[in-house]
Amino acid sequence: MKLSVCIDARMINNSGIGVYILNHIKNYLYDDEIELILIGDKNNLIACLGSSFTRAVIIEDLTQIYTIKEQISLYLQIPECDIFWSPHYNIPLLPVKARKRLVTIHDTYHLTYASTLSLPQRIYSKLVLSQAVTKSDAIICDSYFTRDEIKKHFPDISLDPFVIHLGIDHSLYRKIDDTSLKDRLKSKYQVPDNYILFVGNVKPNKNLSTLVKALGVINKQGLDRKLVIIGKREGFIGKDDTLTELLNNDYELSRNVIFTGFVENEDLPILYNLASVFVFPSLYEGFGFPPLEAMACGCPVVASNFASIPEVCGNAAFYINPNSAESIANGILSVLNDNELRNKLVLAGLKHVHRYLWSDTVSETKKILVSLCKK
Repeated sequence: MKLSVCIDARMINNSGIGVYILNHIKNYLYDDEIELILIGDKNNLIACLGSSFTRAVIIEDLTQIYTIKEQISLYLQIPECDIFWSPHYNIPLLPVKARKRLVTIHDTYHLTYASTLSLPQRIYSKLVLSQAVTKSDAIICDSYFTRDEIKKHFPDISLDPFVIHLGIDHSLYRKIDDTSLKDRLKSKYQVPDNYILFVGNVKPNKNLSTLVKALGVINKQGLDRKLVIIGKREGFIGKDDTLTELLNNDYELSRNVIFTGFVENEDLPILYNLASVFVFPSLYEGFGFPPLEAMACGCPVVASNFASIPEVCGNAAFYINPNSAESIANGILSVLNDNELRNKLVLAGLKHVHRYLWSDTVSETKKILVSLCKK
């Protein structure tokens, strides 16, 4: 008899959580022991899954996340099934028809950085996260760091969260030697030679302002290096007052920061391949895909020594203090100026990243699904 699993797939188009949802769904669609029920935008699901969408039952739901409306909708939409799985902490607060509940909590950003949220957002995230750890029959985390953060914020939690590291797509993120392809991408995105690369968003924990300051420290030494940021300038400027001030008031600094605009998913690995160094100065991460993606592409990684990052990157990154522009600059310069160190990081990264396979993530998650139904 098949295990019926209903997944809230409304966030399948999101950059991080969407990758998590999509990789699980793609694998479970062809698992003879699992019957999938997907809640979400039917058109989005068909676009993501192609013809294989017919192997799942799709329940249309267009409600926005983090809203009261989603609570009512999920209560009405979730059918009778063995397990309802929330791949994010925004679980339904009302009773559901599923026998068991599973939740994945990727991080506790909304608690740790509560000061950056509006009052309604703070109230909602605190309420829903607290219910996620009390109403669920099992909790999955992406890292031991996140597991410890959950226990810190909710010391009375009765469950011991499972830790399952994520994977990356090794068929997409890989070393690319095609020089003509690289040249076309350089022209398409107007990026220079030997650039420093940042991939991420502008949330305060990403610490982009300090990275830009570090670029200033580097270029004061006469190196004239460019920082390439994946994304649209308007997506960053205006959301970070410090960054806005830095780029608006310092012409020399601003001219050395390049925003690529929107980057196609299949183009991102080539931009990793073209970079001299990838920098991840984040203050807070539940996991963090970009350093692993860079490693898989043979790009040396300079990374923060905060949060889950050392757990995920192991001995394959050059670590810096993300609160110090000088530390970030010194880390970047060390990799740029020391070929032996650079080659060591590249080789270590290529070896290390093969620990992160979606097949392993999906397999470990399935064990939890099966064990839940035996209880």
